[in-house]
Amino acid sequence: MQGYSGGVPSLEVGTATDPDRFMSDYENDLESTGSYTTTPDFHYSGSTELEIKANLEHYNATLGEIKVTVSYI
Repeated sequence: MQGYSGGVPSLEVGTATDPDRFMSDYENDLESTGSYTTTPDFHYSGSTELEIKANLEHYNATLGEIKVTVSYI
């Protein structure tokens, strides 16, 4: 991310009740170009689908790209 002001951009990936369940903002660095991977030990046992949410605080960044990919087995 580039051109931001008022804070450092951050990204969290999780659920509505646990926003950083799969990736906390400490597990990525949006000031540097790169790929960041986590392998959380999360076992979901439910009868409904799990809704995954990504929260990006961009602080008015003027340039940058974020791609979130979730794989499960």
